[in-house]
Amino acid sequence: MPEQLPETIWRRGTYIYLRPITKSDLPLYQQWINDPENTRFLKIGQPMGMVAEEKWYERASSGESNHCSVAICLNDGTLIGNTSIQIDPRNQSAVTGTLIGPDEHKGKGYATDAKMLILDYAFNWLGLRKVTSKILAINDRSQKYAARCGYRLMARLEQEHCRDGVWIDELQFVVFAEEWRPLWELYRRDPDEFLARRN
Repeated sequence: MPEQLPETIWRRGTYIYLRPITKSDLPLYQQWINDPENTRFLKIGQPMGMVAEEKWYERASSGESNHCSVAICLNDGTLIGNTSIQIDPRNQSAVTGTLIGPDEHKGKGYATDAKMLILDYAFNWLGLRKVTSKILAINDRSQKYAARCGYRLMARLEQEHCRDGVWIDELQFVVFAEEWRPLWELYRRDPDEFLARRN
């Protein structure tokens, strides 16, 4: 019987690691992407069936050079979400997005940990100059962890999305490489101190 190979780890953080998405992850992703507590903060709202999830998986795992989606796992191997980056090489910029699926794993610094790792990829590996994150104004948690990672509010698109019959603003946060690098040094030097920061 062949020996089971260890799990592939792409980036290791403090509390989490990032790894390639696998097909066996899809049932959990489908559950999370259809949960109203998650989708109220996302740009998509239509129900996602398994066919749609499989199409997303094919794109996420295709190795396409301008798109990267990876799974977020706790250090014990528990899958808790995903983070992605859409790259614009011509303008040396990108857009990121992160989802922590289970409620019990939200607000514990895991998204901050994952975001710092994906920004390391953007700035230190790809040589990008700017990364943007688009956040609904009702999503206080994402705004706080974006600020912790060095993002600052760049623009507000008024009444851009409808939630529960109310029009919600979209906030565009941006971080530039030179602003982020001092935070990366703190994260590498003392990740617990970094993740405990309020902003």
